[in-house]
Amino acid sequence: MKFSLLDLIKLTQKARHQSIKMQNRLLLYWLVMLFVVFMAIIVIMNILGVFSDTEEKVAQVISLQQKNTYTQISKQFENVAAKGIYLSGKISKKISAEKTGETENLIYDDLKIMLYSSSCSGAFAVFEKTSGSDAEVFIRLENQDNGNVYSDPVLYIGSEEIAKENRIKLHENWKPEFDFQELFAKNPADEYYWTEKIALSGTEEKSFLFVVPVYSGNGEHCGTCGIEIGELYFASSYPSFQSDFGNTVTLIAPVYGDELAVSEGMLGNTEDIGMNVSENLAIKEGEYFNTYIGENSAFLGTHQETGITLADGTKLYAATLIPQEIYLKETIANRTAGILITTSLFAVVLVFSLFLSKNFVKPIIQSFEAIGENHIDEAKDSGISEIDNLLSMIRKNEIGKEKNSLPYDIEEMFDEFSKKAEILTPTERSIIKYYADGKEINEIPELCFISINTVRKHNANIYKKLEVGSKEELMLYIELFKRCGRLEELL
Repeated sequence: MKFSLLDLIKLTQKARHQSIKMQNRLLLYWLVMLFVVFMAIIVIMNILGVFSDTEEKVAQVISLQQKNTYTQISKQFENVAAKGIYLSGKISKKISAEKTGETENLIYDDLKIMLYSSSCSGAFAVFEKTSGSDAEVFIRLENQDNGNVYSDPVLYIGSEEIAKENRIKLHENWKPEFDFQELFAKNPADEYYWTEKIALSGTEEKSFLFVVPVYSGNGEHCGTCGIEIGELYFASSYPSFQSDFGNTVTLIAPVYGDELAVSEGMLGNTEDIGMNVSENLAIKEGEYFNTYIGENSAFLGTHQETGITLADGTKLYAATLIPQEIYLKETIANRTAGILITTSLFAVVLVFSLFLSKNFVKPIIQSFEAIGENHIDEAKDSGISEIDNLLSMIRKNEIGKEKNSLPYDIEEMFDEFSKKAEILTPTERSIIKYYADGKEINEIPELCFISINTVRKHNANIYKKLEVGSKEELMLYIELFKRCGRLEELL
């Protein structure tokens, strides 16, 4: 601006004595000035991201998806556990000292039903040789990566006769028998449990196994059964969710301190996520969500304990993550848009305020400056009726210090009185000066080094020469001459 805020305040104070029209104009300008300041604050706050709600939106997306993730994973693992225990009880009732092939056929139907009725990728049963029922059967879904729970089963472990009798395919890595003990984290006779993520022999896939002991009719431990949740099945069961901030990924994994052990867990569909499944993510807690930082990538999300505990006591957590990169791009885009909009509005308001300054406020300031500096004749019309009328009135009624500025009769009276004062003696002029300075009659003797009687005599001579009747009348003339700047004519 080309004038100070102090000028505007002074102008507003002066405008109180002008018409309402001028006050309204000044009020408008005040409002514009306040709006300029307000818009400047808004721009700064936008730059600082105060108005950005991206974090809240991301938090809502993550919270909603995490709620679904936690519910689905908990239900899936609870369902598998319940089905596994049920499978153990059902198989236990069918155990007999029949030939191996008969035992395998007896349990095959139960495994197949379990495979189709549970949210799993495989089911198995194995019996110890000492039980008299030497049998191993492990069937899996053929097309796990399609998420099709109704795909045909294939035989992974078991005798070839089972496949022939039930008309099912052999797994590409089929084996007639397998040492299941290497898969079990502890003695299956003790209790049921979840294994850690383990690799199945002959495959590149890893799985969680829910292991349940099987007991014979006399209560002796005779074998083990269980249910498998494989990586491919888990990935197809939890597709990525498309949000405004990129695809979300679901996973279940242990948490060690401030680290999410992705490598020990399972991930849903990671399409377009760019997550390295073999690395762990450092957890940095935040107000709305956590940041999970890897070697070459970072994610935003949250995790929650599921209540699932592995054989070694490790707890599993359900987590929902989205790529941080997309969030940052969205944040920058939203903030940039906000800054551009508010900056544009600020520029418009600023230009408007400059226009008002040039066409309204500046002429008013110049006019008042001309009045203050007594340059009325040099002042130009402001284009504002109130100001121009004021200048015109001052020009017509200006009272200067020159003699011809007084009315004719008053000027004549001053001249006559001044002429009378010419015959005053120096002492009498000194006495008048003392009266003009506010001195009293009893102070005059000391100042003039004369007696009070002499002062009274001089007073009488002054009254006579100036043709005044009293000291009061004399003082009135002195005051008039003083106000008109002509007191020296009496001295």
